[in-house]
Order: sequence, then structure tokens, then C-alpha cells
Amino acid sequence: MKKQEKSRLSAKKLKWVIITLFITGLLIFCYPFVVSFVNNQLDQIRIERFQQKMNQTNGQVRQKRLQALKKRNQALKDLGGVPKQGEDPLTATVAKNDLNRQYFEERLLGSLSIPKIKSQLPLFDRTNPELLEKGVTLLQGTSYPIGGQDTHSVIMGHNGLPNRVLLTKLNQLKKGDRFYIEVLGKQLAYQVKTKRIVKPSNLKGLEVQPGQDLVTLVTCTPYTVNSHRLLVTGYRVPLKQPTPNQAKQTTKNQQWYWLLGSVSIGALVIGGGSLIWRRRR
Repeated sequence: MKKQEKSRLSAKKLKWVIITLFITGLLIFCYPFVVSFVNNQLDQIRIERFQQKMNQTNGQVRQKRLQALKKRNQALKDLGGVPKQGEDPLTATVAKNDLNRQYFEERLLGSLSIPKIKSQLPLFDRTNPELLEKGVTLLQGTSYPIGGQDTHSVIMGHNGLPNRVLLTKLNQLKKGDRFYIEVLGKQLAYQVKTKRIVKPSNLKGLEVQPGQDLVTLVTCTPYTVNSHRLLVTGYRVPLKQPTPNQAKQTTKNQQWYWLLGSVSIGALVIGGGSLIWRRRR
């Protein structure tokens, strides 16, 4: 009898060990999808709030801000329009600063939309490790992305963060693909013309080119190695509505598909494990 009781107790312990392992496995499996989903939702909320704020802002006020940015772009051009060489922001360490939501809202400049890779991201007005964790950023010393001749904006974003997709799929863009920028309620369209891989210290080709209206997207490559930089440069083209909004809706749908898919797979794993356990009993 004692042996039978010990056997039953051992079986119960084994059962709970298996259940615990399945639940742990499910949580580990779902974690990156859930965190990415939550962060993407927060990104969309941040973008929508900013767009609402811009829509509520007086037109004359927006025009004054745009004129101020144009003057800054002209000043950058007069200085040569070449980004400053310094510490690589894509490899810099995030400081342990307790930055509140207001800081990120104040630095928010607009949004970057890339329909080809189903991505819409907050665009911040400067580059530092903290802002790179939240979206894409404008590299200091390059033009503000408001369009116009003699401008070249360089926008940077991480690749392969565990909790965000960001520009991980930027390598999928090809010549002829389009991406969109919205700043102060003004929408701009750019078409990819070049795609190249360089060393982090190579700034050639990022300077202002006379008469051109350019934007270059920059991220790390290869995936997880990050020894080089992928540069995707686009030139200004006429805007065709409502293309920029497609990325936003597709991104939302894709996030829900990933979340539901991961939960469904997790449920199947638990259900399958329970079924196997019952059959073995």
C-alpha cells in the first residue's frame, strides 16, 4: 500500500512538473510577441495623439514652426550639410535616466511609415540611445524632414531589439519602393533609389546634394551581428493619397494576427501536453 501511495504521489508530482514546464514554455514563447504587441500599440497611440495635437494647432502656428525648421535647414546647408562624426548612436548604451512621457512627447517630430514592411513608427527630432529605444530618430547635423531642395535627412533606427521590430525589416526595401514621412501635419513621399552597406564610420553620401530632396534610412546589419550599417536613400516624389495610411492599418492587423497566433499555438501546446499526459496515465 505504501508503495502504491508513493507511486501515486510521484505521479502527481510529475504531473505538476509537466504542467509547470508547459506553462513556463508558453510564457517564454509568447513573451516577445506580447511585449512587441504592447509596444507597437503604445507607438500608435503616441502617433495618433501627436496627429490630433497637430490637427488642433492653428494653421499659422504650424506654418511658423515649418518656417523655423526651413531656416535651420538653410543654416545646415550653409555649414556644408555634412553630419558630424561622433559616437555611433546605434551602439551607444542607454543611460539610466528616469525620463518621463513628457520628454518623449516634446521630442516627437512626426512619424515614418513604410508600407512595404508594414511599419509605422514615431519620429523624434534628435538621436540618442533613449529615443532610439522608442522609435526612429533624426541624426543631428542633417536636414529636418520637411522637404525642399538642398535637404538630406538621415533617420536612424534599431534592428533586432527583443521588444520592438523598428527597422528590422528595412533590408526588404528595394529600388522603387516608397516610404512616407509626416511632420507638423505635412505628408511627404519618398521613393527608394539606392541601397548600400557601409562601415559605421563611413558618412560618405549623407551630405546635402545640390537641388536634391533626400531622406536616408539607417539601421544596423547583418541581423544580430550589427558590424555594418544599411543605408536606404529615397528621393522626393508626388504624394498619392491614401497610401500612407495603409501601413498604419496593416500594422495594426498584423499585430493582432501575431498575438492571436502566439496564444493559439501556446494553447495547442498545453492542450497537446495534457492529452498526452492523460493517455499515459
